[in-house]
Amino acid sequence: MQHYTRTADPIIAAVCSHSGQVLVSFDKDFRAIAKRLEITQGTYRQVLHRIHMRCPEPNSATRLAEAIALIENEWLLVTPTTPMVIEVRDKSIATLR
Repeated sequence: MQHYTRTADPIIAAVCSHSGQVLVSFDKDFRAIAKRLEITQGTYRQVLHRIHMRCPEPNSATRLAEAIALIENEWLLVTPTTPMVIEVRDKSIATLR
């Protein structure tokens, strides 16, 4: 039996921000967490790149595959102070700037 430790959302957000990783989540609270931690403010030189899956989980792999070209193009536009935030819904994909 494997035991998994749940890491708190603010820690995951901070680690992704500091390491320049893209966070893929189903959580609805990461926007509030990022705002509270001030990790999207350019003055801190920390940006949280996030792909927010807002579709049913069984559809997520297919929807992510359909969005990959858009995600790659958005990644090319990322600057040190501009977060890449993409919402993948069941019938639409949105970039938030």
